[in-house]
Amino acid sequence: MFENISYKKMFIIMLGIAIFSFFLNLSIPEADIMEARNFITAREMVSDGNWLIPTMNGNIRIEKPPLPTWITAAAYMMGDGEKNTEILRIPAAILTSLMIFLFFELVITLTKDKSLAFISAVVLATSFLIIKMGKTGSWDIYTNIFTVGALYFLLKSREKTIYSSVAGIFLGLAIMSKGPVSIFAMFIPFIISYIITYKVNIKKISLVKIVIFIITTLFIGGAWYFYIYGVHSE
Repeated sequence: MFENISYKKMFIIMLGIAIFSFFLNLSIPEADIMEARNFITAREMVSDGNWLIPTMNGNIRIEKPPLPTWITAAAYMMGDGEKNTEILRIPAAILTSLMIFLFFELVITLTKDKSLAFISAVVLATSFLIIKMGKTGSWDIYTNIFTVGALYFLLKSREKTIYSSVAGIFLGLAIMSKGPVSIFAMFIPFIISYIITYKVNIKKISLVKIVIFIITTLFIGGAWYFYIYGVHSE
């Protein structure tokens, strides 16, 4: 259907849809309780300068990893986050837009069909839940964004070993966004489905690439957890 559209035009169209979906009226939605907690924790990171041990109303808050809060705190420092909620939501909007392009590349890698990839990316960018979560500073969208990136680069690692490290970085960032949630919800089901659908010969999978991927994931995703366990094991 869209075979005659160039990649450049596809990217421009997807960018336009992403801007329309994720950047318009960022200040309108009311912050729900989860988003408000993230904003408060980000504010205290900036005011207290304690970036490794998040707090909320002065109390230690380490039930969830801090990456989304770090990103929100950085946005807080760049603008008047106290008064302008949209500034705190811009990082989520930017990264959700990135997810659309990563998903586009993921589908192309799987199917070699740019028309299908384009349709899939447009459907994703116009899905209600993605639009809703892409315009809020919560943890959920971040972990899914990075998991999509991890899957894409893991498939690309068939071409170059370096992509195994990149995939590990992305999955580590997903863990740092909301623990192992997306691993169980998205990553493992995708891998199982991929092996079955494409009849992957497990014996031919590079052990070196798997080890690099796992080590990178554990290092990026586990460093903060080990630190917290060291200073607040209770």
